[in-house]
Amino acid sequence: MKMKTSILILLLVLPFNILVDASKKIFCYYSSFAQTRAGIGKFLPEDVDPFLCTHIIYAFVDISPNGRDLLKFNWNDDGPNGLYDRTISLKSKNPQLKVLLAVGGWQIGSKPFIPMITNESNRKHWVKNVVRYLRKYSFDGFDMDWEFPATRGSSPQDKYRFTTLMKELYEAFKTEAEETGNEKLILTLATASGTYYISQSYEPEEIIKYLDYMLLMTYNYHGQWEKQTGHHAGLWKHRDDPPGEKSELHQEWSIDYWLDKGIPKHKLIVGIPTYGMSFTLADPNQHGVFAPANGGGRMGKYTSEGGILSYYEVCENINRHGWKTEWIDDQGVPYAYGGDQWVGYENLESIKLKAENIMRRDVAGAFVWSVEMDDFSGSCGRGKYPLLNTVVKILQPYGGRAQTAHATTTPRYIPSFAPAPIDKPTRDYVSNTREPKRSRRPLFTRGPNWRTKWHKRPKNNWDDEEGVNALEKRTTARHWNARPTGRPSSGDVIQIHTTQRPSYIDQTIRPAWKKSPWKKPGTKSPSAAGSSDCSRLGVGMFTDPASCERFIMCLPGAWLEYGPIRMACPAGTRFDENLKICNHASSVECWV
Repeated sequence: MKMKTSILILLLVLPFNILVDASKKIFCYYSSFAQTRAGIGKFLPEDVDPFLCTHIIYAFVDISPNGRDLLKFNWNDDGPNGLYDRTISLKSKNPQLKVLLAVGGWQIGSKPFIPMITNESNRKHWVKNVVRYLRKYSFDGFDMDWEFPATRGSSPQDKYRFTTLMKELYEAFKTEAEETGNEKLILTLATASGTYYISQSYEPEEIIKYLDYMLLMTYNYHGQWEKQTGHHAGLWKHRDDPPGEKSELHQEWSIDYWLDKGIPKHKLIVGIPTYGMSFTLADPNQHGVFAPANGGGRMGKYTSEGGILSYYEVCENINRHGWKTEWIDDQGVPYAYGGDQWVGYENLESIKLKAENIMRRDVAGAFVWSVEMDDFSGSCGRGKYPLLNTVVKILQPYGGRAQTAHATTTPRYIPSFAPAPIDKPTRDYVSNTREPKRSRRPLFTRGPNWRTKWHKRPKNNWDDEEGVNALEKRTTARHWNARPTGRPSSGDVIQIHTTQRPSYIDQTIRPAWKKSPWKKPGTKSPSAAGSSDCSRLGVGMFTDPASCERFIMCLPGAWLEYGPIRMACPAGTRFDENLKICNHASSVECWV
């Protein structure tokens, strides 16, 4: 009888353990620069919920000008009560949490990596010092976020040197663990998700050998560098996407590409944005997908980044300023518009679709850029971290590591792998500027099936009893950093206040330099006219005083003293001082 009881207990416990072990990883980028934001945008390490993520990635750390060491990004990163220690201390609340340190990002570009990657002695010293730096500050791993090798001033040879660099880091982490008995440092790679940068920057079949996890930046497929609206993180392609590269700009294509290249599923982490990419409409009466646009949208009230809005800023515009919402059935994502402003963003339904797709594809998990762009304070009326919580409920349905020991966990969401019950929409379906061909998309398909029945949209998930408008309402057909198309024919375009890149830009959102802590409070930035001295200009992007076809970029920290970075605009464009982009020449007045 005792043996039968033991067997029964084993049978009851074993399935549960299997389900817990099968829970997915959830990596959460944390942008340390958000400490400078005002009002509800101000974000500190204590605002991170350590039970919603299996891994926190602290962004960012820089590279010393000599290419031999790491350089702190914020003035208060280290030291007593520094951001490093306060982030690491989250592990005291959730001992299973891992905290990594990220280097690079879109704004830092390639230049800081060049002294290290092109000099073998510097590279070997840098690898050694990375290990030392991580251990000194008690980080559990390192996220390589060079965007991107062999581009943006980096030699074509750096494509192959980068493989060597990743191999040396991977082996150094392994050797250090063997020699010291420490747990091995984790090595991740924030990776481009479109052919434009993949083909130039990586040896795909080789690079996947030398990382623990690939963080695939499946966002910023579209953005303000284009002349028409488009969602930056469509799950599937849009039926009206032209053939070629633009038809590849969606999550499913990127996932398929890397799986075809041999990345093991247990290493692949898929990116989910918590921010929206915005546009200024050329005609407010044309507000669908592919509507004409005049660059990026106005900067958000709290994040102050042109062309980007946090989730809580989008919801504030809908709740308080009357923006309308639509749903792009083809791509499984929403957008909102008001006046001449348009933003593609994520809501609970689109996040659910992305998370369930990750479960269906059985890859390792998801990452979000970033925790501070979600509604971390609960200002939208759906509780704190509504987007991230949706990811957790689907990827950690049985209470896996992300929520072990969470004292206030909610009932787990168990994926049904079938469309949920739905209500009829309140308005007519709208797709772009015309009525779409009625269709229905099964929850898990590689692309829309436009020949079957129409898929009704779920009712909104917002709590109207609390006076919150229906942010989740969808009435149409299915679409920073990072991490989009519209690649210029030549040159390179960088926008400090956005997360975008030319054509297929896979990058993280970086800080809004207008609120940079490196500027002295209460002082004004000198005029850019007639000067290219970063010590006078401050941090940001400015027209080159010698030519409107070029611009200069001044980076923070040690790079402010290092000197300006000069970049050329694509042929037929000029640098627009107001929009901080290379705009059509006819749209920019040139006084040089």
